[in-house]
Amino acid sequence: MLNKMRKFLRSYPMVQPGDRIICALSGGADSVAMAFAFYLLKDELGIRLEAVHFNHHLRGEESDRDEAFVRSFCDRYDI
Repeated sequence: MLNKMRKFLRSYPMVQPGDRIICALSGGADSVAMAFAFYLLKDELGIRLEAVHFNHHLRGEESDRDEAFVRSFCDRYDI
């Protein structure tokens, strides 16, 4: 997956060195995989990585667990 993302970013130069990339991070597998891929590529791309999460509180405790996971993930990887 990382090589596919790298190839895509080279084919469509949307990301330039010095850019700030903000990942919408729900806590689900897709958004976590995207954020982690950007994390792995951030030095190579010369980007600053940030994340945003919005807890809508639509699923009660499950929504709160997603928020806690996102906070933990971002703390762990300094995002």
